[in-house]
Amino acid sequence: MVKKTEAKTKTKSKNPLKFLNLKWLFLGSLISLVSIGLVLSLLIFYLSRRIYPQIFAAEQNLSFLTPQQAKSLLDENFRQKTSIPLKFSYKTSTDSAAQTFEINLKNSIDFNSLSLVEEAFQYGHSKFYYKKITLNPNLSFNQNYDTQIKSIQNSVNQPPLESSIKLTDGAITVTPSQDGLILDEEKLKEALNTYLSKNTPPPTTLPIKSSKPRLSYEEGLQIKKRIDSPASNFNRS
Repeated sequence: MVKKTEAKTKTKSKNPLKFLNLKWLFLGSLISLVSIGLVLSLLIFYLSRRIYPQIFAAEQNLSFLTPQQAKSLLDENFRQKTSIPLKFSYKTSTDSAAQTFEINLKNSIDFNSLSLVEEAFQYGHSKFYYKKITLNPNLSFNQNYDTQIKSIQNSVNQPPLESSIKLTDGAITVTPSQDGLILDEEKLKEALNTYLSKNTPPPTTLPIKSSKPRLSYEEGLQIKKRIDSPASNFNRS
């Protein structure tokens, strides 16, 4: 009888320890959950006035910045890129000397950094996102830019040579045509947009495209051929 009583006592003595272990496990889990909730609450409060992580604009990292800090960063980056005039080279042929033209971007391009920051701030606050966001600025080329481009065009543009059809001593002759050269304004703007929106070196060569004549030499020959045809001669008689 004594041995059975001792066995029961030993069995009962294990239960309080097991209860204490469960209690501490519960308390530890509760403390962990409260800590995680507190950290998340602090993070949400911290981000309530800041731009969420992995948000980039003009390849500038705006993560965790306030709107004012983000605007200052973008304005300074734009100021640095437009503070020094860009130099462009141009050669009419392989044998000719290269010409150099300068475009001053300062006060020539309008950059609305505020609207870009407002768009960046929306992600995580009112817009859902799950991967890196890269925003490009909306640049506007103003009158100062247009004035500089017109000056370059006056030096670079070469109008095409039109083919002509002449009647000389009863014979029809066609003079050859030649393509002209003009500044490719669209490609130039694209290059400048890329330079100001991304971490790329500035463009250095003027983009040029050919300008076709209204009447090419081939078209002039076709007209001459129709005029010289027997049917045409019959109609004239």
